[in-house]
Amino acid sequence: MAPQPPQGSDLERFIQVKDSLVEKYLSRGLNAGVLAMAPVAPAEAANRAGLHVHAVGIGRKLVGGKETDTWAVRVYVIQKVNPADPQDAVPPEIEGIPTDVIESQPAFFMADQSSAAGVRVALAGCTAKRQTRFDPVTAGFRTGSNGGGPGTIACFCESTDSADPAGLFLALSCSHVFAGSVGADLFQPAPGDGLPAPLHFAELYRSVPIQPGPAANNKVDAAVGSLLPGVTFNSQICSIGGVTGTVAASHDMAVVKHGQQTGRSEGKIDDVSYTSSIGANPAAPLSGTRFINQIRILGSAGRFADFGDSGSLVVEKSSNAAVGLLFAVPSPPDTYACANPITDVLSALQLTII
Repeated sequence: MAPQPPQGSDLERFIQVKDSLVEKYLSRGLNAGVLAMAPVAPAEAANRAGLHVHAVGIGRKLVGGKETDTWAVRVYVIQKVNPADPQDAVPPEIEGIPTDVIESQPAFFMADQSSAAGVRVALAGCTAKRQTRFDPVTAGFRTGSNGGGPGTIACFCESTDSADPAGLFLALSCSHVFAGSVGADLFQPAPGDGLPAPLHFAELYRSVPIQPGPAANNKVDAAVGSLLPGVTFNSQICSIGGVTGTVAASHDMAVVKHGQQTGRSEGKIDDVSYTSSIGANPAAPLSGTRFINQIRILGSAGRFADFGDSGSLVVEKSSNAAVGLLFAVPSPPDTYACANPITDVLSALQLTII
């Protein structure tokens, strides 16, 4: 049986240590250009130790790349080094709480970069229909706006705001996919990417602005569009099926998603307290912000997601209950992806999933 994560007062101690490391490292790293850093010679890397931390979370300690039974506050870095200044070192424990330094690449918003470059990325997984115009409009398929990058329709929702009209159906995705002002046109598939003429199926109805800068406390990257009259939709997610409510993310939870770029993929959650510097675009890696208490997901067989899968709904594999909204992946490619907790998304946008 897998070891249980810290609970109660023990969890509070872990969170206190985690928060202290967030404050020590994350802003410094983002201001120093951590999102543009790559592994270098050890002597050079030692001089920037303490500046190449891009995330802090809580999970099981890794030894030789394998999880142990020891829970630790995790510090995610571009490169492990022996720091030139010992004050920049992460001690093996803080106030009795173990720590673990993990090498990984920083994450970026997941809008599809291929269409802007005039290059189509090879498809994997299920049918290529997910990137074309499809009737009825279906969750898990390609979408976008004139101001954002192509992404994925997560699911369809109704508003819980009593001020909204009855019978208002809403499509959910990321705010960096459904970019623009209220009323902006939303399409399926995305406009201007060389695919068949897209359907103007919705208009931007609500979104959560992403706050910039190293001290930001973003929780969600989410927006909804109101479906236009006459537009029909399929509430079941391609290759997954219907959503059965919501469930809180937990360590080792088996999850699945369907994205317009990579199709269906499976993974497991390995960090539910992931506070991270997130880049706006790999082509401009000096621009970024901070997201707090996110979900980190490891792919079961290689990458869990790729650019263009932004907006995919992550569901628990055993129940099909919604867990999170996928929004960021590392560049260069790595096996993990980042998702907003779905309860934060639904609360921020005043939604219930159909």
